[in-house]
Amino acid sequence: MGVIGFHLLNESYNADLAVEAAIDATNIPFILLIVILGYMGTFFPLFIALSGLVNIVSMSKRINRKITPETSEDEKSKVYKNTFIGQLIRGLFIIMMGYLSESMLNGGLLSYLLREGTFADGTLQGEFVRPLFFTQILVMIGLSVIIISAIYIILLKKGGSVSEIVKFLGRLAIVVIILTPILILIFKYGMPDFWDRPSTDWAERTFSLNVLYFFLTPLVIDFNPLFPNLAAMLIGTIIGLNIADGDVKKKFSDKIIYSTIIMFVIGFFYKIIDMVIGDSIDLSEFRVGEFLLTTAGSVLLLMIIIYMVDVRGKGKKFAKRTVTFRRFGIMTLTLWCLQWLVILPLTLLQLIINLVTDSWVYLHNGPFLNLGLSGWELLGTVAYVMLFYHLILWLWQKAEFKGSLEWLTVKLMSTKRRKASGRLSGSLYEVESIVEEPKEYYGRGTKIGLILIWFAFAFFYVISAILGGGL
Repeated sequence: MGVIGFHLLNESYNADLAVEAAIDATNIPFILLIVILGYMGTFFPLFIALSGLVNIVSMSKRINRKITPETSEDEKSKVYKNTFIGQLIRGLFIIMMGYLSESMLNGGLLSYLLREGTFADGTLQGEFVRPLFFTQILVMIGLSVIIISAIYIILLKKGGSVSEIVKFLGRLAIVVIILTPILILIFKYGMPDFWDRPSTDWAERTFSLNVLYFFLTPLVIDFNPLFPNLAAMLIGTIIGLNIADGDVKKKFSDKIIYSTIIMFVIGFFYKIIDMVIGDSIDLSEFRVGEFLLTTAGSVLLLMIIIYMVDVRGKGKKFAKRTVTFRRFGIMTLTLWCLQWLVILPLTLLQLIINLVTDSWVYLHNGPFLNLGLSGWELLGTVAYVMLFYHLILWLWQKAEFKGSLEWLTVKLMSTKRRKASGRLSGSLYEVESIVEEPKEYYGRGTKIGLILIWFAFAFFYVISAILGGGL
């Protein structure tokens, strides 16, 4: 829902002018709204961390169901091998869907439908090929699933305990962040043609060089490269390992919360230093500051939700009241790949406007794709588009979501194929609590304090972005 909403915001609404007008008029409520949305609009690390959490929880539960104290070493090895093969299939499937969605669907097809031109002149052909040289978020998550699963299995086979694995993954996350600027420097000065947007001159390169660039791209090239985003996946994995046994300890929650504060402070001062010495060196290209600021807020928000909903034993009640929203959640992969469908309700709305105004304007020339909506018009359009997707998902649920990418994933991963089709719709209503016994280890003041810290993150992030010319 958030991705679709922010896409509409970026295409339909001139936020820069609105922010300037709000500041001039001292419109405090609107400024606060911009602060919150401006910060949450950067929360790709939340999606990444949550993916890591869900992946490791499901993976560890599968292993624990099959391994008991009586299990022999040979049987353990077989379980580990089969588990990793399943994770490898899952990761490769996500990677394939990432390239398919961004190259064929949200890239080439959407460009073909919205832009003028033909394949003959080569302009639209590039829209299909260029996304192969960007690191899309699904590609990054798929690669991370494979990498982290391999590390987890290796550490388990060596007899590593949960605490030892968590410490190793925490150190690895720090190493990934530290290595990010180093790798960027290596590629920027060692392979300048590659670093300078490898998608721009693919047609002039040899086939072998394109293949090389294709495999190197996920390391450091926009939009969501492994470095530093693998660190966010590792953080999500650490959280998942600590909640998988059903006992979310206060000591662990405190450590994660304190870590987010440290991350944000380091990221904020990093941005300040970047602004001070910006004329001599551009630190922003190393991505560390932005990553720390957005990951800190993403992880803190995730921990607040886990505590307020799951740790306190409110999970089942919350789940019953949020079926509509969770229907979007369990179909995240499919919805990501079907973002291009947004043109259908927008085209219908444009046709209605044409009939009412007795005019003929194509969608790509209309207000929806040219920052032409007012604030209230944007809200109405977002509500209308969300209703469209809600209707699709509601009808799809009647068919057990058959044919969706999530349904295909369950089919691939399930050994009981006949029961796989009902798992998705069933998960909307049969919700398992992640905790064995509810806990209440934060008082009212602490809970309010955590929320205020998150809002402080949002405020200082927007301040740093405005000072740095980012908003």
